Amino acid sequence: MNIYKKLGGYEMEAVLIRSFTFIFIIALGNILKQKGFFQKEDSRFLSKIIMNITLPSLLLSSSLTFLFNSTTIVLVVIGFLTNVTFALVSRLLFLKNSKVEQGSSMISCSGFNIGNVTIPFALSFFSGTALSYVMMFEIGNVLGWMGGAYSVAKNVAKDDGSKFSIKALAATLSKSLPFLTYLFIITLALLKVSLPTQLITVIGTIGSANTFLVFLMIGIMLEIKFDKLQMERVWKILGFRLTGFIVLSLAVYFLLPIPMLAKSIVILCLASPIPSVATVFAKEFGDDSSVPALVNSIAIVVGILLSSLVLLLFV
Repeated sequence: MNIYKKLGGYEMEAVLIRSFTFIFIIALGNILKQKGFFQKEDSRFLSKIIMNITLPSLLLSSSLTFLFNSTTIVLVVIGFLTNVTFALVSRLLFLKNSKVEQGSSMISCSGFNIGNVTIPFALSFFSGTALSYVMMFEIGNVLGWMGGAYSVAKNVAKDDGSKFSIKALAATLSKSLPFLTYLFIITLALLKVSLPTQLITVIGTIGSANTFLVFLMIGIMLEIKFDKLQMERVWKILGFRLTGFIVLSLAVYFLLPIPMLAKSIVILCLASPIPSVATVFAKEFGDDSSVPALVNSIAIVVGILLSSLVLLLFV
């Protein structure tokens, strides 16, 4: 059985067309915002729909092919360690900056926007097995970023001796419907229980709207306004993420003893941009500069281009 979706011999053309479609939707959202049809605040409304309705529906509709094995567990570990390592190593780049800027930069140097970027790309070109790998990497990503990286960055920024709190992390994750959906799907797989096909059809219809809404939301959120005084830190963060992507991708491809599909999915996840909530965390740390928002916007564009490149190489 083939692990990739067959695209009739024109895989490269299909990747380029799909990537162009995503970029077109982003441009459409951004242009409509510029024309006054949307306001930036509308992205919050779309985000609520995506995170609480369409993304969970999309995940559940793909649960019939979910796979739980030793490889998926490895991907959880990779997702977790990547975030913690990126956060710790990135601090070395910003030792001359203020504590607030160090913490803010650490949270921007780590984390991957799997739900909004990687999943639409993965579902467009790979089989259901691939989604199993994406979900498990995302679980490690969430735990490593919102748990490990966030805690370390906050401790640096606040400089108040605050420590990691499992209780606080659990409280945050218990409010995340996508994360709870991941756990629900894993539970179904362990119990060898499948959702009724009739229910899959219903929620699949709802989930099919996810990709369009995600990229429309990104277009509405996208704001690239260069601040010359802040550009050094912006390029440092983006340069660190790009370097990390290249180094880890090579390590995964040549060193990790996992199936090729799993390798390609890990590399696709590593190409993902920064989670949008990173800007919220940066403000919480006391960083009121334009850097977090600018980095996030540029990273979205870079992430989509890198994801397209990964697909061209592996599909």
